[in-house]
This record gives sequence, structure tokens and C-alpha cells, in this order.
Amino acid sequence: MRKSTAIAMCAVFYAMPANAINNYNTTNLTCARTQAILQQEGAAVLHYRDPRKPSIPLYDVYAKNSGYCGYGQYAKPYFVPTKDNPKCRARICKDQSISR
Repeated sequence: MRKSTAIAMCAVFYAMPANAINNYNTTNLTCARTQAILQQEGAAVLHYRDPRKPSIPLYDVYAKNSGYCGYGQYAKPYFVPTKDNPKCRARICKDQSISR
């Protein structure tokens, strides 16, 4: 009986969808679309090129609020460059141990 229960539980967990986090290049999106993605999905990896050194790619997890950040993190106000706004408001997930 225990073996069949264990097999059934494995099948249930295998069938559950993974909560993968999507990633987006903000320079291909408008500011409004970037903000809408965070509102709809809760969190996403946003990436873009460093405005000062375009050869350097930058990326991090951005979130709707701190509840979507990892354990021990908070959502700090931040800016990302978008197609129509070089300083689009967003919230970046940062460790609480890092000074604000």
C-alpha cells in the first residue's frame, strides 16, 4: 500500500507545472509593457545592455513587490532602460543585508 501511495505522489508532483520565471530584454519593450509584465507575472528577469558600456549585458530579478522576491530579499525601487524611456521605474530584488 505504501509503495502505491509513493508512486501516486511522484506522479502528482511530476504533473505539476514548474513556476519558471520569464526573462525579457527591456530595450525591446515600452516602459508601460515592462511594468505590465511585472504586474501580471509578479517577477521576471529583466536584461539590457549597460548604457555606459554597451558590451556589458546586465540582468537581475525584478518584482511587483517584496512578496515576489527570494527569501531574505526586498523589492527596492530602481530604473531600467526601455525602448521609450531610459529610466523606467521598476523594483529590483535585493538582499536585505545590503545597505539601502
